[in-house]
Amino acid sequence: METSNILTIDVEKCPQEELMQCRVGDYVKFWVPKDNPEVVYIFRRGTIGGQGKLGKIPSQFTKVISDHLSKGLEYETEILSIKGSTCTIKCRLISEEGSSTRREEESRIAASRLKKELLKKYIPRESLTIRVELPKEHTLAEGEELLLRNRELDYYIENASSLKIEFTNGKNEIVASKTNEPRLIKTILRASFSEIPMTFTLIEIQKPDKYTLEYLKSIQGKIEVVFK
Repeated sequence: METSNILTIDVEKCPQEELMQCRVGDYVKFWVPKDNPEVVYIFRRGTIGGQGKLGKIPSQFTKVISDHLSKGLEYETEILSIKGSTCTIKCRLISEEGSSTRREEESRIAASRLKKELLKKYIPRESLTIRVELPKEHTLAEGEELLLRNRELDYYIENASSLKIEFTNGKNEIVASKTNEPRLIKTILRASFSEIPMTFTLIEIQKPDKYTLEYLKSIQGKIEVVFK
């Protein structure tokens, strides 16, 4: 049976400019710095990149929430009230069993949606420019044409929550990949499954200095996608 831990948390001294953009019923997000697991920050809904910070979880709740997040478990939040510079948050820490069930359901829904998207007939528009990752050690040149690695539809459906496309050179070696910007990845896949001819030209290769290169795991590049 699924169990969960429900906490009611009062957060004081919230920045007024951030609190003014919150509403009762909104969710909030928690974040724990890797170098300081004894602090849990709170961010308002719809914010990214460190913006929208409402404050920190009070010390009496820090350990239980930090431990929960460190295990990669799910949670739900809701702002119950806002008064002055204080907001009250309800937090439900979802058990391991419940987190697993939720992820399985989310994966199933994501796979179903992706299948419908990729099977829609695609009508080419203007060309695209996408960012890709290249190996640090490569022999690629700007202006070189690459090929999209062909995979079956089922492969992408099974990996709907972590979409990835790869590109090969003339020797059928994988030389580039793209794992972010799912909207652009889906556009390319829809065109591919609609049998729309495309060209993929490597138009830019990052050229980091030798000192920086030592610490990089990969190099960034840009590919121009032209629909024919």
